Amino acid sequence: MRAAVVGCGFIGAAAGKLGAGAQSHAAAWARQEGVRLVALCDPDTAALRAAMERWGVGSGFEELDDLLVQARPEIVSVCTPDATHAAVLGRVLEAPSVRAVLAEKPLAMDSAAARAIVRTAEERGVLLAVNYGRRSLPSHRRLRDWLRDGGIGAVLAVNGVYSRGLKHNGTHWLDLARFLVGEIAQVAGFGPPAGATGDPTVDVALRFANGARGTLSGVPNLAYSLFEMDLIGTAGRARLVEGGHRFDVTAVGPSPRFPDYQELLPAPGPAGGLEDLVGHTAADVLDALSGGRAPMCSGWDGVVALELAEAALGRAVSFSRGPEIREVAL
Repeated sequence: MRAAVVGCGFIGAAAGKLGAGAQSHAAAWARQEGVRLVALCDPDTAALRAAMERWGVGSGFEELDDLLVQARPEIVSVCTPDATHAAVLGRVLEAPSVRAVLAEKPLAMDSAAARAIVRTAEERGVLLAVNYGRRSLPSHRRLRDWLRDGGIGAVLAVNGVYSRGLKHNGTHWLDLARFLVGEIAQVAGFGPPAGATGDPTVDVALRFANGARGTLSGVPNLAYSLFEMDLIGTAGRARLVEGGHRFDVTAVGPSPRFPDYQELLPAPGPAGGLEDLVGHTAADVLDALSGGRAPMCSGWDGVVALELAEAALGRAVSFSRGPEIREVAL
């Protein structure tokens, strides 16, 4: 099958080192059996040429329509800036040759546009997946199964931290929480500055359909990526740290320090890992396409993630403290 990547930035074509697994879309399609990466697209000529050389692709286009007409891809990854996703996906889904699309998150900047994209894909018979890639990772799927089998007992609380926008990275966390714990029934957001535009990084309070509670703390203006989750249950705890590269698991046991006291102690459990992150997602897209099933993260999953983010932003509140509070030397 003929594959193309639209957007030659970090996640599109530059992420990861050669030989270190597929951490970019170009790497993922270049390494899939039965797929040939035939074309790349980016208006930045320098980025386009660098990506073509890096992945050995002979066809590069600065204009999307030229790629769709001349390269006739059957699979397209959309890795352009967030605000362009809806427009680019609309054009890609209308291309006669396209059979499957893997879109970077978020699917669009609002849920109405996302729903329209999903309906277009359904009408055209195009498989649409969203790259909330932890769903397709073996490590995270093992964690989900372990949790469902009672690995930490009943889940009571799900807490986390993220950076770089509620719709950009925050929806990634919300989708993973749905995947691991279940549906989120209620959300409320806190803290966007007055007049905030774009994609603010806010705090979110959650309640899951199974009764578990959650908090998601947004840390804005970081120069590094931050993505962690802490699941607390009746019989133990599982923490996703270093973005999910590592899972720290503890279980209830007798305290080695205090007699007749129970506490959480290191325990065996599933191992984390983010290896071949986009590669697993690409493989799932191909398997779903050949098997006639939905991908592990469908377009509708992308819609739900955006709806949760919009609900939090729509109900976010800020409080004025009145006169400036001055420090007093004691």
